[in-house]
Amino acid sequence: MGIGFPSGFLILLAFMNDAVRPTRGTPWYGQVVQAVEQGYHPNFLFVGSSRMRAAIHSESWDRVMAERFHVRTSGLNLGMGWCTPMEHYFGLRSILRANSAALRGTAVLIEAGEGIGFPETWRQNWIVEDRWDLLVPYLESSDFGNVWKSSTPKEAKVAIAAGLWFPAFDQMARLRHDFRSQIDTIGSQLQHAVWENAASMGPTEADLSTDGGIRADKKGVELAKFMADSMAQADLRDQKPYGDWDSTVLADIVRLLKDAGAMPIFVRIPYSPTQAVPLATPLRQADRIAFEAAVRRWGLPPVVAAPFQPRPEDFPDKWHLRKTLAPDFTRSLALAYLGAFVR
Repeated sequence: MGIGFPSGFLILLAFMNDAVRPTRGTPWYGQVVQAVEQGYHPNFLFVGSSRMRAAIHSESWDRVMAERFHVRTSGLNLGMGWCTPMEHYFGLRSILRANSAALRGTAVLIEAGEGIGFPETWRQNWIVEDRWDLLVPYLESSDFGNVWKSSTPKEAKVAIAAGLWFPAFDQMARLRHDFRSQIDTIGSQLQHAVWENAASMGPTEADLSTDGGIRADKKGVELAKFMADSMAQADLRDQKPYGDWDSTVLADIVRLLKDAGAMPIFVRIPYSPTQAVPLATPLRQADRIAFEAAVRRWGLPPVVAAPFQPRPEDFPDKWHLRKTLAPDFTRSLALAYLGAFVR
């Protein structure tokens, strides 16, 4: 093959960089980066998975703080589905590189579902499926060496490299993901229209938030339930110790935040009974004890837990707390936080 196609492809990507290059105002961490560049200082950040995104209602948190202190606070929920701790690390780093003082005094509440943190290390896969668009906007070229050393799939490494040097490329993953979700939804609707009558369809939207990659449509909820059951069973069949917490990405997130003058605090986020069972085994209890010891070693306070007892039916997709319960849970957690740290 001659050089015509590769050259043409690179020229196309270079052109697309000018056409669709993501701006600093793009969603997730990008919007915080843009704000701190203009002098914004968040009081609270919530960092975690889509469970954090679903369970925390930041307006309710700020309302509790206003009731207690008679001042306005600003809390931002950065929980995201399909993300990894690596992506949170680089997102937080991008905030600090935009403004090194942006998080000084900020309480960063980090998800510790069922009282245990994320065990991933830098040697593991940095992305979930093909969502490198959650990673690339916050990477720098010098980070790619560590990406290459990880167990991230090779095709994803190539895509990440292309996204780094041709920033338009990482938008392709997002567009493909969105397109695939739309196709699933459209296909489900067509199937129902052809094979089912209106009375048998039931509601098409569950009592779920649709932020942070959460799907509330009927098809999405069915897929989420299937994944929750399958993953829980797989974890129970083949559990291994999480290992050394000081070598995790989470430990580096804590160090990054403490060096910036922020206050990392782990908070317990509710898990559905299906997903809580694998975390209740003797092996995971040992991991939890080791995590609590690491938290003390890192100079942090104990994990904050709210006196909140959800029921199995409070997780419509077996992953996420009901949208209508998020304000109540958030208020309960905020009061527990104040009881632990504020006199």
